[in-house]
Amino acid sequence: MLFLLYLLAYLDRANISFTLSGIQETFAVSSSVVGFIIGVFFLGYVILMAPMGYLANKSSPKRIVVILAVLTGVFSSLQGVAQNIESIIVVRFLLGLAEGGIYPTLGVLILNWFPVNERGRASSVFYLYIPIASIVMSPIAGYIVENFHYLGLESWRWVFFLQGLPIIFVAVVFYFLIPDRPELASHRQVNHIEREYLLKEFGKEDQTKKVQSNKSFRKNILDKKFILLTLAYSVGSIANYGIGLWFPNLIKKASDYSYTTIGLLSIIPWVLTAIAMVYCGYLSDKYRKKQFLVMLLYIIAGISLSASVLLVHYGFWLSFTFISLAIAAGPTSASVFLSLISDIVPKDKAGGMIGIWNACGGLGGFIGPFVFGAFASGGSSSTGIIFLAICYIIGTIMIVGANKNRKLVERTNNDYKEEY
Repeated sequence: MLFLLYLLAYLDRANISFTLSGIQETFAVSSSVVGFIIGVFFLGYVILMAPMGYLANKSSPKRIVVILAVLTGVFSSLQGVAQNIESIIVVRFLLGLAEGGIYPTLGVLILNWFPVNERGRASSVFYLYIPIASIVMSPIAGYIVENFHYLGLESWRWVFFLQGLPIIFVAVVFYFLIPDRPELASHRQVNHIEREYLLKEFGKEDQTKKVQSNKSFRKNILDKKFILLTLAYSVGSIANYGIGLWFPNLIKKASDYSYTTIGLLSIIPWVLTAIAMVYCGYLSDKYRKKQFLVMLLYIIAGISLSASVLLVHYGFWLSFTFISLAIAAGPTSASVFLSLISDIVPKDKAGGMIGIWNACGGLGGFIGPFVFGAFASGGSSSTGIIFLAICYIIGTIMIVGANKNRKLVERTNNDYKEEY
């Protein structure tokens, strides 16, 4: 249910790429403006993350999720009635504001329900919303843009109309199906053996994090390791969103394929992503080398993006393959990152800290598409891709720096080895 709810919330980011050309034609704007339209979502996205995450620790996370999910559905559909660029910008900002609070609240639910020895797999399954949204919606969005012209409306408007409705329905179902914590679940949902197991595992985890939990919220967020990992996630997000959101547009400019064909081609990197996420979730739980795994994925993504530019003269399909590898490695690193951050933050402060961590990633989501759009406006898409590759390299260096400050998780990892 966590996966399904956020999958539907994420549809806008999977679909927006297919509406860009239509928005440009309707309102006669440049690629830089379109990049800002994509990015303004993330300006709203970062505002409520920490407050909603903090509130989720103090109250009912599922109630917060349901309210924000309904607002997400409403604002998502309202984009289709925009009459000018200004109104699109305002609605996208409000959409980001609503959706931004959902992520850390779902992060609290993951912490409430999955002990540390299962959290890597749980996070990877949750993060499947990224590839599945693109796998499912890319061909559908491409088909809608190419064929929907009903009621005299531009086809890109129908993409927005249709994407906002499902999440409202699922939010209502979510409210009645998902308890906030195992101890609040009915016996039909969680039997007494399962409940005892979960409470026992959470008790062990709380003991291993006792030293960190005694710190204030301020001291926890100012910890060097947390800061470096958060910055590494942020620069990685610049690259993830920059290449992911402009990918269909890049295919369109490099080929003469139809939107339907582009939608089908766009599935390929996300199928690779789904496979990589599941496998890396298994690896992170088995070996607990999560920082190394994130670093490796960053390196793969950076090299692949660089290769896509350096080898562009050898043909479209070689560049397409390398960009697909980069897209697969980038979001997969984010799924491992969520599990890593969840392991090093205390449960009673997790909502706010996960909110701050992902808010910084959201800022990357604004910077990446906007900067890449600026490069594209000047006819320098290749320069934009190199810029994104450099972001992965910088993120790798930050992870290495964070690894030198091991004190925060050293005791936890030793305890986990003994326990599991």
